[in-house]
Amino acid sequence: MNVTHEETENRQAHLQIELQTEDMEPYLERACQRIAQRIRIPGFRAGKAPRRVIENYVGRESLVAEAMGDLVPRVTSEAVIDQELEAIGTPSVTIVQEDPAILKAVVPLRPIVDLGSYKEIRIPEEVEEVSAEDVQNVIEELRKTNAPWEPVERAVQFDDLVTMDIHGEVEGEIIADNEGITYLVAEDNQNPFPGFSAELVGIELGQTKEFNSDVPEDDPDVPGKVAEFKITVHEIKQRALAEVDDEFAKELGQGFETLEALEEQIRLDLVAQEERAARSRLEEGALEAVMEGSTVEIPPLLIDHEVDHMMEDQQNQLTRGGMQMDAYLEAIGKTEEEMRSELHEQANERLTRAWVLNAIAEEHSVEVNADDITEEIERFAANSGDQSDEIRRAFSEPAALDNINQMVRTRKVIEELVKIVTGREDEGALAQNDAPSIEVGEDVEEQTDEETT
Repeated sequence: MNVTHEETENRQAHLQIELQTEDMEPYLERACQRIAQRIRIPGFRAGKAPRRVIENYVGRESLVAEAMGDLVPRVTSEAVIDQELEAIGTPSVTIVQEDPAILKAVVPLRPIVDLGSYKEIRIPEEVEEVSAEDVQNVIEELRKTNAPWEPVERAVQFDDLVTMDIHGEVEGEIIADNEGITYLVAEDNQNPFPGFSAELVGIELGQTKEFNSDVPEDDPDVPGKVAEFKITVHEIKQRALAEVDDEFAKELGQGFETLEALEEQIRLDLVAQEERAARSRLEEGALEAVMEGSTVEIPPLLIDHEVDHMMEDQQNQLTRGGMQMDAYLEAIGKTEEEMRSELHEQANERLTRAWVLNAIAEEHSVEVNADDITEEIERFAANSGDQSDEIRRAFSEPAALDNINQMVRTRKVIEELVKIVTGREDEGALAQNDAPSIEVGEDVEEQTDEETT
């Protein structure tokens, strides 16, 4: 076998692989054995016909074609090893000639990652202060959530619950025709269209109102049209809000004896929530800053393969919903090529992120051990109630274990990034440098740092 490394461009090696007749023999022999098991030749028992008979029976071309299915991946793999290429992903192989075989292979190589000056990035961890107003806003929401509705005899206001008849048309086509439906009149209620709630404000009990509503351009059914509505209000209810006092705190049924205790717990919950949000902002900001300062050269074939995976995931989701990809593409008015083109940038960003994280993991020797995996599985199981055993079984599958491994590894890399951008890594280094030295001969118990994984 003769392998020629023609060129390397965009992290892709272009190889030409030429086989001699004798190189083909092992593959032809195995192909003959497979064919012998599938066909019956008069005068011979199944699988016992000699090769010359089988070759004459099916033809040399059929035998070679059968051999190519085994030959192409094996020979390509051998060529990659022969050229000592740091290959990653599946090569793209073109068969130039079959007998004897001449192949051209494009081999994606491991991406090159330059993390830039990421260790110099500094981002402050900014935790927003929880104010008394924030606490009162939560209490107000609790008042609304727990308040019963009571009928009123007045015009509709925001935050009312109305019972009404609704008839709606767009260019003569009926889009709504319901009697006695309930509707929450709220400024942030965008159903069925923005501004609909505002049109109901001021309608008297028993009154009928007709009005038009502009349909947004992004509406999936009647974009950019004008909807004509006829509304009759039959009942108006408002919330019977409780007084904010100790009795209100008790009636929540969560063990609060006083309003002060309730307010303190709300404050603590909001502080914890803000700390989590601040941590999330810090992590996202750190990763974004590292990504901006990094350059990653990814082979185009690897991006194409990622698009393939994304298309496959999309097809699986559609299949679970009872739809095929062709029908979906027709529904959204796109071709498969257009969809792949749209996914290309997303695939590139996803791979760039993955390889940046991988480079940081390698630089900081981030590893995941068996205890980390077990701990993560148990965390999922603990939050699954009666399905905990089922969760453990599901996560015992190789693919699930691989996903958990990657999840934990990513989290550990992010933790390393947070130490860097907040300067905590430098503080740790200073602490080590400032540690007292131990003289030779001093009776000191040997200590081993816990492995960082």
